[in-house]
Amino acid sequence: MRDGQYRAPLGQIIVALADGECDADLLAANFVPLCEEQLWEVGQVLQTFGSITEMRLIEVEGEGDARREIYDVDFSAGRTVKVGIGARDAEGKFTSLSFDG
Repeated sequence: MRDGQYRAPLGQIIVALADGECDADLLAANFVPLCEEQLWEVGQVLQTFGSITEMRLIEVEGEGDARREIYDVDFSAGRTVKVGIGARDAEGKFTSLSFDG
């Protein structure tokens, strides 16, 4: 499967989370408080995974603003996590982000 539209912003969001930040430039205003509620836990876990070594698009769901992309994200500590990103608001910011694994 070819590279997805959301690969670059997803990488930027993951790095920000590991640094203890919810990227308000990329995440929808109503999603940021949800992100901040889970930030400490998610950020701590991501720090233990190390840096991103590879991101592979494995699935695309929906179209337009409802589009969602699912990636396998490999980290330098040897961990692979399935991450979903998508559903954009009127400003083009993401309203959905999920980690599995």
